[in-house]
Amino acid sequence: SFGYDGQRVEKLSGNEEKNSGLGAAGIGDRFLVNEYCGKFFRDFLDEEERPVQYEMEYLAAGKDSDNSNLSEAAEEIFLIREGLNLLHIMSDGGKREEARNLAALIVGASGLAPLVLVTSFLIMNLWAAAEAISDLRIMLEEGKVPLWKNPQDWGISLGQMMELGRAGKVGNSQGSGYGLTYTGYLKLLLLLRERKVLNYRIMDMVQVNIKDKQPDFSMMDCAYGVDIEVRVCGKHIFFLPGIVESPIGGREY
Repeated sequence: SFGYDGQRVEKLSGNEEKNSGLGAAGIGDRFLVNEYCGKFFRDFLDEEERPVQYEMEYLAAGKDSDNSNLSEAAEEIFLIREGLNLLHIMSDGGKREEARNLAALIVGASGLAPLVLVTSFLIMNLWAAAEAISDLRIMLEEGKVPLWKNPQDWGISLGQMMELGRAGKVGNSQGSGYGLTYTGYLKLLLLLRERKVLNYRIMDMVQVNIKDKQPDFSMMDCAYGVDIEVRVCGKHIFFLPGIVESPIGGREY
């Protein structure tokens, strides 16, 4: 668990209100905030020691331990990749045909069309998941994975997917050399978070990093504001009797 007093700004706030950050008015600000997070906060790929080692993962998951944050962030990235990989397979006629042929082989002589269809869809899901595991491994080894893959970007063949099931081997794919890094996918997760929740988590990380060197620091002690409304009445600077008067008849403003 985190090595600080646990007095998180997010918890202290109550977090009653949730404002989506994906509205048209706020999307530009959200991208800027994400760039700020990527520049000043650390994630799994960084070796710098911090009180919270996986800061970006905390912004995405909000759990109370580094391991929990890393696990949940990795799981969400895996699900994103699995969904996009499945869309790729379904849009690729060659891969769909491979899945149908394997499904027909599994179903056997009966060859019932509905059963072949269901089995082929299951195979495509498993294939997409195997590719997502490979994608995640590439990212955690500082590689890049594009959001939408071309056929040449695909790393796991159907045969390798079967080998993954038998031997637990992910394959030898080294990635495409372009696309998003692990940090880039974390930023994508931050775009999906409620705006107020993300802002409080950012304050959590600011607070815990400052408290590491200044133990009495509290973000709550920094949240002060003053509203002032003033009405002023005085003579005109260039007052000319009978010529310059206020709209209500006086010679003051």
